[in-house]
Amino acid sequence: MAGKSAPARLLAKHKTAIVRDLDVTQVLPTLVYKGIFAIAEENEILAERNSERRTTVFVDLLARKGLGAFHEFCCALEDSFPHLLTMFLLDNPESLANEAEGKTPTKALQLSFEMALKERDAVLRENAQALMERDSARKQYEEMKYERDRALASLESLTQQQKPYSPTPVGRYQQIDPHHPPSSPTYYDPQLYTDPAARTRSPGRRRERGRRSRDESRERIVWEQYTVVLEKRPNFGFGIAVSGGTDNPHFTSGETSIVISDVLTGGPAEGKLRVNDRVISVNNLSMENVEHSLAVEALKNSGNIATVVVKRKMLMPIPGTPEPEKPPEPKVVQLTKTKKERSEERRVGKECRSRWSPYH
Repeated sequence: MAGKSAPARLLAKHKTAIVRDLDVTQVLPTLVYKGIFAIAEENEILAERNSERRTTVFVDLLARKGLGAFHEFCCALEDSFPHLLTMFLLDNPESLANEAEGKTPTKALQLSFEMALKERDAVLRENAQALMERDSARKQYEEMKYERDRALASLESLTQQQKPYSPTPVGRYQQIDPHHPPSSPTYYDPQLYTDPAARTRSPGRRRERGRRSRDESRERIVWEQYTVVLEKRPNFGFGIAVSGGTDNPHFTSGETSIVISDVLTGGPAEGKLRVNDRVISVNNLSMENVEHSLAVEALKNSGNIATVVVKRKMLMPIPGTPEPEKPPEPKVVQLTKTKKERSEERRVGKECRSRWSPYH
């Protein structure tokens, strides 16, 4: 090892990297043209079956040719494989000068070394800039999250302030101040509440509201489960949009389910899914108590086929509930007057006209 030249030591030290990264067919023609390798050596190298074996034979032959051949090899690396040249220079750039009996490295090697240092500095600056941008983006995210939480809190507070009546039971005809509701809610009993505006509503509206409440009392909510297979289409995707999640609950109810918020017309989900369907799973991946981003990623990573299981709210009639009786239709009674009554009315009319006429 002590008798080897500096180029041979560098080639032996970095042989693994050279065999992995170097494509001999790109540098060998230039070295043959300059007389570094003979035609017979070129044929010997290219006769090997795979690229790694060809590179190994090339390095072994180059290590025996001396400093001049190594310099020409480095010049050939400038265009095609500059990272290998940088590796040689960063390892021991002065060893080549000592080997050449006090001669300085070639101009090409000096320029390559300077370029390698500049590239390293540029990479370091890019890394520092990327870290600064990442920190700035994280700060913006925290600020947006804080503003969102403030907006939700303000909306919730405004919603509570707009409630006109307290859930605390009060007297049947006692009015409640909508701006100062009681602070100890217990339960709600419609019979114990008095709505000041209800007494001013028309009877028709009260009858309609009563009929609607009776219809709802005869129905119950049932969740039906459906399994839908969606195939992605160009310009449509799966044709759905989702909302909700543990990080984006409903602003009034606080529900965290993943909900179908939109179904594109003409898309693959039209006729299969509906708005407000609750997503249970996507390709056997549970969507219950997950964040919104996880649901979006599950749909993106589904490929061209997605098996979606949803549940849908349905109103079903309660068996055994009697239908309401229809009110009887009003009867029209036509009153007829006798001949004597009609003549009496005409006589009274004539007397009134003659008494109050200005021409009398």
